[in-house]
Amino acid sequence: MADTESHIVWHGELGEYADYYIKLESYEDAVRKSIERAITTKQQMEAYPTNSNNGEMLPFHHQQVVYHWALRTSGLLIAHEPGLGKSRSGSDAAGGWYRQGIVRPMQQEWRPRSRAWNRAKDKTSPPQGAWGTTGGILVVAPKVMIRTWQQELLEWQNMMGLEITGTRKKKVERLGTVAHVHIINYESLNLVIDLGNVYDAVIIDESHKCANNSNQTMNVLDLGLKARRRLLLTGTPVSNNLEAVFYQMLITDGGRALGASKTKFMEQYFNSETVGNGQSVYTPRDGAIEEVSNKMAKCTYFLKKEEVLDIPEKTHSPIYLPMTDDQSRYYEELKNEAITYIQDQSVTVEMATTRMMKLAQICQGFVMTDEGEVRNFHDVKTQALTELITSTYAGRKLVVWCRFTHEINRLCEQLNQLQIPHIRYDGQVKQRDRDASIQVWQHDPNYRVFVGQLQMGIGITLHAKDCAIPCCDAVYQALDFSYVNWVQSMDRIHRIGQRYPVSYRYLLTENGIDKKVYKALQAKEATANAVHKQGKDFYLSLLTEDTPDLAMID
Repeated sequence: MADTESHIVWHGELGEYADYYIKLESYEDAVRKSIERAITTKQQMEAYPTNSNNGEMLPFHHQQVVYHWALRTSGLLIAHEPGLGKSRSGSDAAGGWYRQGIVRPMQQEWRPRSRAWNRAKDKTSPPQGAWGTTGGILVVAPKVMIRTWQQELLEWQNMMGLEITGTRKKKVERLGTVAHVHIINYESLNLVIDLGNVYDAVIIDESHKCANNSNQTMNVLDLGLKARRRLLLTGTPVSNNLEAVFYQMLITDGGRALGASKTKFMEQYFNSETVGNGQSVYTPRDGAIEEVSNKMAKCTYFLKKEEVLDIPEKTHSPIYLPMTDDQSRYYEELKNEAITYIQDQSVTVEMATTRMMKLAQICQGFVMTDEGEVRNFHDVKTQALTELITSTYAGRKLVVWCRFTHEINRLCEQLNQLQIPHIRYDGQVKQRDRDASIQVWQHDPNYRVFVGQLQMGIGITLHAKDCAIPCCDAVYQALDFSYVNWVQSMDRIHRIGQRYPVSYRYLLTENGIDKKVYKALQAKEATANAVHKQGKDFYLSLLTEDTPDLAMID
């Protein structure tokens, strides 16, 4: 029988393309193993230019690892817990890309077919054209982090970061202006796409925002895959479940680890079950967490604070409070109504979520009726919190996290009546006032209570390490189902510079939905920790005595 064995042979440009990616895969695999050796042995890394305030603020070893890894790989996901200085790591990497010639200086280009100057809803008139740019670096970050990135780039690398903020007109003008870095929020990326800007490198801050198939995720993917370098930063890559890592990995490596099809990814790693309202619920198959984590580890740097910093421990203490009779009766009525309502096949996810929101509000001592009116109950949580503030935490700084504006209003009114100086930090406060209030909290010992909205616990430091009264305590008056919100808010006081053990207390009703939320968050944390541990252990197991240093690979 004739030998029928065959193999694919690529010719011409396709052959060069295939050879390039085979060599790239081999090189990045060697880099990954060498990086793991440097991490495990705490190997001294080659120094690089960064502002260190005369040696007082040298980068930590894990930040040095990020710098050298980012120079040598096309895509990297930095999965470091909040509080480990990811923005400095990204800023230093940006400087390195420029010095190594990986990123070209940004240049201005005229785009005659651009519709950026046309009105947003104008789809018919001829394009007016606009100035755009090529080269340079784009940082995509939450709106509250834009100014932080501008300051960090300047502080560590003397780089000019241009904030793409303001009106649509101002944003278009700035997107056509040359700088080292353009810094923009997720919601404004449509303008970058419309203008046709192409960057040599993109840094995606809080990349868990790309966990779903949304318009902003597709925009990030479009810009990322055109870039020579992609650096994703998040403290919570597994934001709510294992499914959340797919698009982040697709942006990072173009599908080399987990494939390019979300449908195939779900079929391969998840079981699907249809629940009462027709929605599909996905649960990881046996072994899926281990297999996905191993594949992620090729281009993911997993890190927890306790692995690299001598930082105090965290303790968690739930405090269970009974509902009042009126509150409990109303809760049970609404719960039974919600169960019947949600089981209706015609009910949308948004409609069901509204019902669940009302149950959460009752746990906080009020409810917004369908008519838009507020019904208040006796507020056992604010009462318990007030007792904690005036007794357990008397003379200490305390961070309080709330979920709803109404409960923030009520708590602040109570603090005013007690003449307790406090900081309010939510959407009702203007951005410039929020920025000023953080400085007051960090340095003024007279302000004892920080009342923050849970969804805004990102990008700020609250441990007041340089204050006469530092902060190491937080109370959660409310929680939501977002694992990201929980982790981010916790780490506002548990981060670099904290010198004291950190305590978290949770005010929960005995039989309400808030108790279930707390347990759900603990389950999500278990999944995230499993991915972290497996991802770290996998490449550690591949190390051998022959694993070369980075210098030998280069």
